[in-house]
Amino acid sequence: MTSLKGDAFAKRYPARILIVEDVSMNQKIAGMVLEKLGYENIEFANNGAKGVERVSNGDIDLVFMDLQMPVMGGLDATEAIRQDFGLARQPFIVAMRGHALAGVRDSCLSGGMNGFVAKPISVDDVKQAIVDAVEDAAGALT
Repeated sequence: MTSLKGDAFAKRYPARILIVEDVSMNQKIAGMVLEKLGYENIEFANNGAKGVERVSNGDIDLVFMDLQMPVMGGLDATEAIRQDFGLARQPFIVAMRGHALAGVRDSCLSGGMNGFVAKPISVDDVKQAIVDAVEDAAGALT
């Protein structure tokens, strides 16, 4: 894991980030972690349907997606996003879940998500998810 701090991390690993989470406190915590890493203009959606709508507009690189939300949960939202929308590139989607049981992790990955972080989220887990997303995007360009 890289030891870059603040702005240096965000500059080395640039990403447009969307947090799809229905609990405002969890939104604030995730936003603060990302701001600490130097990210600005973080976007939020409070349910999966709004997250899908935002992703369909393009230019989102990374989505941190809660699993259990009103209107549309994270797995259903991921399935809708993976149906393409004619996007130039699919976003990297990381599940956020209150517990990291193996079965939940496996269902997220088989449901089209790229990664998994347990809540409460840690700075190291978020950094690793961002590194994975940026490296995945770079690999898609080669």
